[in-house]
Amino acid sequence: RGHSHSAGVRSLVAWFILLAVGRDGAAAPIGDAANGRGLAAARPERVSVEGWPRALIDRLSSFHCTLASAGAGKYSDAELGALQAMNCGKVRSAIEEFGRAARQNSVSADLAARWSQRGEVASFLCRESNHAGDNYTAAWLAMNAWGVGIMGGAECCGVLHAPYCVAKQASLTSLSIGVLLAAVALLFVGTVVASCLQRPVHAVRGKLPEEAAPFPLGPTADLQNPPSGGGLYGELRSKWLDTHCLRALPEARSFAQAAAGTFTALQAAFDFQPDNVRNQFEHLLSLWRSHCATVADRAIQRERQVDEASLLAEALGDLHAELLEGFGFWRAQLQGCVAAPAAPAALLPAALRRPAARATLVAVPMAAEVQLAEIAAYLLVWGEAGNVRFIPEALCFLTELVLAADGETPEELYGAAAKREITDTVAPFRSSLFLSQIVRPMYNAIFDAWYDRVDVDPQDGREVKLLREGYDTYLPPDVANYDDWNELFCDPQRLAQGLFLNDGTGLFDRPHGQRFAAMPRLDWTGSLDPVDAKTHREVHSFWGVFATTHRVWLLHAVLFAMCLCLVTPAPRQRPGERLLQGSTLAMRFAAI
Repeated sequence: RGHSHSAGVRSLVAWFILLAVGRDGAAAPIGDAANGRGLAAARPERVSVEGWPRALIDRLSSFHCTLASAGAGKYSDAELGALQAMNCGKVRSAIEEFGRAARQNSVSADLAARWSQRGEVASFLCRESNHAGDNYTAAWLAMNAWGVGIMGGAECCGVLHAPYCVAKQASLTSLSIGVLLAAVALLFVGTVVASCLQRPVHAVRGKLPEEAAPFPLGPTADLQNPPSGGGLYGELRSKWLDTHCLRALPEARSFAQAAAGTFTALQAAFDFQPDNVRNQFEHLLSLWRSHCATVADRAIQRERQVDEASLLAEALGDLHAELLEGFGFWRAQLQGCVAAPAAPAALLPAALRRPAARATLVAVPMAAEVQLAEIAAYLLVWGEAGNVRFIPEALCFLTELVLAADGETPEELYGAAAKREITDTVAPFRSSLFLSQIVRPMYNAIFDAWYDRVDVDPQDGREVKLLREGYDTYLPPDVANYDDWNELFCDPQRLAQGLFLNDGTGLFDRPHGQRFAAMPRLDWTGSLDPVDAKTHREVHSFWGVFATTHRVWLLHAVLFAMCLCLVTPAPRQRPGERLLQGSTLAMRFAAI
């Protein structure tokens, strides 16, 4: 074949041939034989089978290579001669490689006998091709010497350029891929059919029945009185000590009292929704229980005795470190910003420094008090935030304001808004002050940036948010989104310059502890304006797909070109012509 191979490459070729000829099972008919025409109709006219071995005639009758399937009529006499030389050269090389392997005693006797028979058949056909009367017959015999004699009908080599040979049998890999693709297509079709046939689930209208409510419906928590043995404080404390599995651990009563007192004091001061307080208290118990199990498992892995007396405190520390890791980084960045002066946070917020609140916390260590306060504040803010959760850095901003606030009562923290809400609204049906004065104005500014209004779907009665005109496909390039607003809250320098009140003064111009009390007067529409919040234009185009994946396409193109250089022989060069990419392999690699 005009190429030199090392001993290692020759061994690999020999083993590949061994695998090919060692497979059992018949190949599918090839070429014109697949249409029901036998050997007599497919072989060239000058091929006479008289004197041929009967086994060879039977094999060629079952399957054979034809020049019709390889493009008969497209070859000149010279190309037919090259085709004959290529196939018989492959036969000789294969016989030599197997003989070398046989002499090394690396094949079984059964395989050696089968190979010997195939080698004899292939050699016989190559000898017949050497004595054929024309190039077409010689090429036909040589193709079958390799394709039928050696490969047993697995492939036919009737092409003078890459890939040279064409496989005639479906491999197990191809079959597996086909089955896998068929299974994926079947799953997709089944999903589409199921989604079309599934009945839509309509919202349940009407009032939630009393027996279905997780807690009895009633007035909100008393905003004036400190936590006592009953009310919301008693309900939270009872949830821990009467029903939860953590009640069995030592110090459970002290931590239950501290946790319930912390949540109740924060609710009384900042007017979080009572149901949100209940939900987040249960959320805290679930996370705390999980970390207790983690601490115990860690002790067992280290072959230490599990200290149940300190289990709750250690698990609380782990929970605080994991849940508030991002908040700790954000607060440290804020404290280091010159434009946003922030004094180091007090150990406890003012709402938890009141005597009534302190009475519930004295039974636990001071470090646990601080950790409980920060975890409770973060969870309560997260529970109230709604869609503002898509701006996680804003949650850190609000949590930091809650923890640093100097006020102890809603009147001190919300001013006239607190008195108006308490006096003019029936308690069970009013929004909490934190939701109405802090979260809702912020979300209204976000809503107005994208949506035109809220409508009602006439079919199911659900609320539908209608986007602004031209926003249906994607947001225009200069419209801010959640990522842009989150970047604003990530940068204390920009945040200090961008947040200002209705009177034009900056929020961060006020003392640290008084910033929360100024939040109801914050101009969210101006502060979150896309002109200031957005740092770049987002142009939507299909070029974005290429821009994000261009390295993959470049790598594939280079590897494909390199593989072509490796497997493709040097092209024929006519006199007077110069090849654009050179006439040697090194030059073609240099061109790539």
